[in-house]
Amino acid sequence: MPSAGTGVHIDVDPYIESSGSHYVMTPTFNVVKVEGESDELTSYVKGTYPDGSEWYIISFTTFRDGKIAKRVDFFAQTFEAPAWRAQFAETIE
Repeated sequence: MPSAGTGVHIDVDPYIESSGSHYVMTPTFNVVKVEGESDELTSYVKGTYPDGSEWYIISFTTFRDGKIAKRVDFFAQTFEAPAWRAQFAETIE
């Protein structure tokens, strides 16, 4: 697959990194939602790791003069709600 404008040809899957005979798969990330005004954005991303675990990442980003001035990230692996608060939980598929 050629890279745009460089003429470089990549023969390997871009999600697999290799070193000798050792291969490591990287997680895949899907942007679920981005909201906000021009200088304040919130993004919601779902990451899936090769072991099948799913993580959610929420990022709050502040821009100043077209550059990132501040960014705060929160992330957590998915889990079942404890019994004491299951009535308040909603399953998202």
